[in-house]
Amino acid sequence: MKKYGKFFNVENIQVFKLVKIYINPLRRARKTKGNKSVTIFNLFHLRSVTFLLTSLCFVQTILQAQSVNVYKIAHRGGFVNSDVPENTIASLNQAIQKNYSHVEVDVRMTMDDVLICFHDENLKRMTGFDKKVSEMKRVEIHEMCLRDSDQKIPTLREFLAHCKNQIRVMVDIKGCAYDQIGKYSDKLFRLLEQNNLDKDCLILINKSPTDIQLEIANQFKGKCKISWRGSYNELSNLIATSPDSRLYFYVFNHAEDFSSKNVALFKALGLSVIVSVNTAHYQLDLAQKKGSAHVKEMLRIGVNGIQLDAVYEPVFRRETSRLTKMN
Repeated sequence: MKKYGKFFNVENIQVFKLVKIYINPLRRARKTKGNKSVTIFNLFHLRSVTFLLTSLCFVQTILQAQSVNVYKIAHRGGFVNSDVPENTIASLNQAIQKNYSHVEVDVRMTMDDVLICFHDENLKRMTGFDKKVSEMKRVEIHEMCLRDSDQKIPTLREFLAHCKNQIRVMVDIKGCAYDQIGKYSDKLFRLLEQNNLDKDCLILINKSPTDIQLEIANQFKGKCKISWRGSYNELSNLIATSPDSRLYFYVFNHAEDFSSKNVALFKALGLSVIVSVNTAHYQLDLAQKKGSAHVKEMLRIGVNGIQLDAVYEPVFRRETSRLTKMN
C-alpha cells in the first residue's frame, strides 16, 4: 500500500527552521531586562519576523520548486497513447506503473443513472456509435469496445476500486444537468468514500455551464477539495467574507494563466495551485514544444501539481530529477 502525503506537502520543516532563526534571538533577548541595546535588537528582529511572515508564500514557492514535491496527475484517465485508449483500466494501470500521484478521470451518467468513465458527450469519437451517453443504458454501453482496442468503457465503481490504495483521483464532472446535481454528487461521493479516496480527491468542475458551478461545489464542501477557476480578486474577496472557503478549494487552470506572481498570491491565501498542460491547449505542430516549456516553467515557479498528457511525462520526470539534484 502506498503512503500518501498531505495535500499541501511543501518543505514545511525548512520553513520552520527559517522562522526559528529569527525567533530564537528574541527568546534569548527577552531574558535580559533594562538593556537598551537588547531593546533595539528586539525591534530589529520584530521587523525581520514581520517581513519573513509576509513573504512566507514566496519562500514556500522557492522551497517547493527545490524539493520537487509536485503532484503528477495523469490526464484523461491515465497514461494514454496510440496503444492505450483514454479513461480505461489499461490507461489507469499505466499511470500506476509510472508512479503518478493522481489520475484524472472524466465522469458521465448514463440514462439509467450509472456513473461511467467517459470524456465526450457523444460516443462516436471513441466507439463509432453516434449517440449520447445520457441516451444509453449502462448495459448497452458495456457491449461496446473502444476504437482499435479490446478495452471496455468502465463504470466509475470499477475504476475507483482499481485505484484504491494505489493512486489518488481527480474527478472531472461532465454532463451534470441542474436537476441531476444532487443525485450525481451523492453517487459520486459514496463511491469515493467506499474506496477510501474521498479525503484526497480533487473535484474538477468545468468552466461551463457557469450557472451550476457553485451548486456542484456546495455538494462537496468539507468532503473533497474543489477546483477554483475564477480570478484572484474573486477568491480573496470570498475568503475575506468566508474564511473557511480556503479549506474547500484548490486553484486550477491552464498553465498559460499562471505566473510566479499569481501562484505566490494564491498560495498566500492558503490554497494549492494545480495547472493543466494538455496537447489540446496548443496548435498541433507546436504542442510538444510549448507544452514541454510550460511543464518546466510551472515546476520552476512552484505549482503544487501538474495535470499532464502522457507526451509530457518524460520532460516532467527529467526536470524534477534535475531540480532534485540541484537542491
